[in-house]
Amino acid sequence: MPAANSLSLNNVAFLGSVSPAPPPASGTLLSTYCEGYTLMGNYANGSGGSYSNLIETNSVSCSYVPPPPASGTLLSTFCDGTTLKGNYADGSGGSTVSVIESNSTSCGYTPPPASGTLLSTFCDGTTLKGNYADGFGGSTVSVIESNSTSCGYTPPVAGTLLSTFCDGTTLMGHYADGAGGSTQSVIETNSTSCGYVPPPAAGTLLSTFCDGTTLIGNYADGSGGSTSTMIETNSTSCGYTPPE
Repeated sequence: MPAANSLSLNNVAFLGSVSPAPPPASGTLLSTYCEGYTLMGNYANGSGGSYSNLIETNSVSCSYVPPPPASGTLLSTFCDGTTLKGNYADGSGGSTVSVIESNSTSCGYTPPPASGTLLSTFCDGTTLKGNYADGFGGSTVSVIESNSTSCGYTPPVAGTLLSTFCDGTTLMGHYADGAGGSTQSVIETNSTSCGYVPPPAAGTLLSTFCDGTTLIGNYADGSGGSTSTMIETNSTSCGYTPPE
């Protein structure tokens, strides 16, 4: 039993030698207080004491009421349909509402497609047409392709004469190539359809002239040229006076 009491006394002696807790580290914020509108703080100095330091001037924690925002300050925004509006300070603690942007993408507005954007296509007979955006939310119609295979057009067989035209006095033809296109070929050179005037027939008298008292004639040679042939010697048409 005495041995047990001795152990208890030793334990008491051991517990009595515990060291005190160290002071807070230097710079530790211990407490705050107000000096007017100024928020101050008590900070540990690391040696068990403290010092005071300013935390914030004009602190709302110290009942400071800030002045109202300057007139025109944007306070908040909201959507009215697709129109973006703003609440602006009036300088007296209130606010006014003004439009920031009509048709605002921030409010879900989707702008119309750019002008010229192809919206859809349709057939008008065998002509393929397109609806194109006009840039203002509407559309215009324009021809994309005439004789479109997309609209049931079947191109003519190769060699089919599609149209004719003149190249000078040469008659030309557009012929189908069988694939929807065409080729050009000569139909007729020196064509009267293109204004060609054929030369007079051979032997046609073109004009006459006098060689002295001899009457001469220019006759067509049938090739666009002429030859000269005597018509009459001692011609009264050329001033010949027969003897009395």
